[in-house]
Amino acid sequence: MTDKTVEVGGHESVLKDMTEEQIAELQTQATELSMTPEINLPLTVGIAACRLYVVARMGLRNELAKKGHEWKDGFEEMFLTVVEKQAHEPFAMEELMEQLRAHVLIFMEDQIGSTDDEKENDDGEADED
Repeated sequence: MTDKTVEVGGHESVLKDMTEEQIAELQTQATELSMTPEINLPLTVGIAACRLYVVARMGLRNELAKKGHEWKDGFEEMFLTVVEKQAHEPFAMEELMEQLRAHVLIFMEDQIGSTDDEKENDDGEADED
């Protein structure tokens, strides 16, 4: 397997210079494009990635709370800044795949288990492990 390194770069918005009519037409065409499997798959993955980020933030917030930290303490914001920076650095696709296998799937299973535990708690409060 070859090591594919991905360079991550930002792009300047082209939508900001469009008229409402141009955006409406683009939206119609984008909706049609999004229904093709080739475009729908990366869109679906992108939505899942954004949702995963939300779950990761919840997990981070919960773990920091267990240690007695709140947002105002600055830890969560500092960690999120590091995450954002590292996410935009070049990375190897194989490394990402390994992270998905070794960490992300286990993390999600743990989060789902935590959610199930909270639902099963009879006194209406979340269980603390």
